Amino acid sequence: MRHAIAAILAGLALFAFAAPAAAEKSDDAAFKFMKSEKFGALKLGADVPVCLEGRAAQMGGIGEKVDPAPPLPRVPLVLVNPLVPLPTPSVFKARSGPFSKPAPLATAPRDARDLAEALAARRNDLTDAALGLVPEIKGMLAALEAQPGCLLARMSGSGATCFALFARDDEARGTAVALRAAKPAWWVAASELVGDASKLAPSLD
Repeated sequence: MRHAIAAILAGLALFAFAAPAAAEKSDDAAFKFMKSEKFGALKLGADVPVCLEGRAAQMGGIGEKVDPAPPLPRVPLVLVNPLVPLPTPSVFKARSGPFSKPAPLATAPRDARDLAEALAARRNDLTDAALGLVPEIKGMLAALEAQPGCLLARMSGSGATCFALFARDDEARGTAVALRAAKPAWWVAASELVGDASKLAPSLD
């Protein structure tokens, strides 16, 4: 369970989750405190502030700069984690060289393929460092890329979770089934990209 939770948290930089947005919509005082400077969400982790937004966003700095992303389409996806610990500080310590110039999305992607093409023109500067620490990431990316219908496979954030985008739900579900059978030691989940989670009900499924 600890590793599964870590896998989910590693993917939070990409996806908006329902619980924070639902709490905000209901005028939940505790949630508002969580988003306040007094709570210090950034101190808990670089991904925490963006997760509290409950919607797709573009991050800058070490996570303290959070700007709205263009409206995103609904996109089926698959998340995979090797269940190998990979602390974020270790990844940053292992990397070298300059970071890529910021390249935020300027226009809203039309569909899954359009989003995949936009992301393919950008890179994750932490991938090489993470690969050096957890070689299994290379195998996960290769396994995702080999699946029918995979539009793009990338590592999420500092890893070790990786994701793949698909145009159809059945392709994402089929990939999850196939990878669970082929790699039972991995954590695998089919899901979807949701640009705004304010209308979604929290779920523990």
